[in-house]
Amino acid sequence: MKKQLIVMLAFVTFGMMSFNRTPTATVDDEPVAVVNFEKGTWQNTLDKAKKEDKLIFLEVYAEWCGYCKKLKRTTLVDAGVVNLLNSNYLNVEVDGEKGEGIEIAKKYNVKSYPALLLIDGDGKVVKAEFGYLNPKSFQNFAAVTQK
Repeated sequence: MKKQLIVMLAFVTFGMMSFNRTPTATVDDEPVAVVNFEKGTWQNTLDKAKKEDKLIFLEVYAEWCGYCKKLKRTTLVDAGVVNLLNSNYLNVEVDGEKGEGIEIAKKYNVKSYPALLLIDGDGKVVKAEFGYLNPKSFQNFAAVTQK
C-alpha cells in the first residue's frame, strides 16, 4: 500500500511539473535589432525625406496578415536589414486598414499585404514589392535604390 502511494504521488508530481514549464527562449539573450519607425503624419515624413534627400521605406500591413507577422518576426529584426534601413531610409509602417493607413494604401494602390515600398520625398514610388521577403531578398530589394 505504501509503495502504491509513493508511485501515485510521483505520477501526480511529475504530471504537475509538465504543466508548469517555463517557455524556452527562441532568441539568445542578445538584444534584438529594431527598425526605427518615424512618428507623425505621412506628410511630415515626406517633407523630412525631401529635406534630407532620403528615400522612405513604407511597410503597409494588416493585423490579420500572417506574412506581415512573419516579416516583422524574421526579416525586420535581422541585424543586416535593420542596419540598412536605419542608415539609409526614413522608415514608416502603417496598417492599411486603419487610420491614415487606409488613405496611404489607397494612394499607392496596395492590393495585398505586406506591401513594401521605397518612396521619394515627392511621394513617387521608386520600387515596390508585395509579399514576404526573407532577409537576403529584402536586402537585395532595398540595396539597389540606396542614395
